[in-house]
Amino acid sequence: MFGALAFIAEALGAALPKELRVAYDFFVDDSATRLLLDSGRTQLAPDPMQRSADDVVVRCGAPVLAAIVGGRIDIADATRDDHVHVEGEPVAAQALLSLIQSR
Repeated sequence: MFGALAFIAEALGAALPKELRVAYDFFVDDSATRLLLDSGRTQLAPDPMQRSADDVVVRCGAPVLAAIVGGRIDIADATRDDHVHVEGEPVAAQALLSLIQSR
């Protein structure tokens, strides 16, 4: 899962405003990873800590995440078909979805 999220971390770090601080918590099957964007820096860490108001939570299965990152399934379709659940701060959530969609 870290490989797929490393791609997302790099792209989000480049695309989002440098003053933004947001945590993306990914729950993929039985694994949990936090992607923290803070002042233009990105950090991946296992096991998300305390949630804040700016957090975005993403839930999906490993095969779905691999298919999205590999371009075999569209994030909009996966979300609409209930294979991916994204909730939290709307601007940060939309930035994530837009980034993955434009890939």
